[in-house]
Amino acid sequence: MNHPIWRDIDFWDESCFTAVRDELSRASSISSPQKKWHSMTPDEARDAVLRVHNIVFSNVGAFAHSMVEFGCSPDVARQFVHRISSAYQLHEDQREALLSMLNRRQ
Repeated sequence: MNHPIWRDIDFWDESCFTAVRDELSRASSISSPQKKWHSMTPDEARDAVLRVHNIVFSNVGAFAHSMVEFGCSPDVARQFVHRISSAYQLHEDQREALLSMLNRRQ
């Protein structure tokens, strides 16, 4: 557990982005035929954004938890949460829930 890779933020970023991409790909392959964003109704677009945000939220939470378990400081994990949740434009309440989870671990 004391391997340098666990403290490499690029490893965590890439791993999370890959996991999110793979899960989004799986989710789209089992859902209804894919529409382009511009052809979606407002309700379809809202549902699609919600699916993406839920996938990102669950992955970021799992990765942030693993980061701390593998020896990253909670501050580094919090920075990770901010970075990834900003990249995917998670809602503020989702980001706060993720940060709260990390704060309870201390």
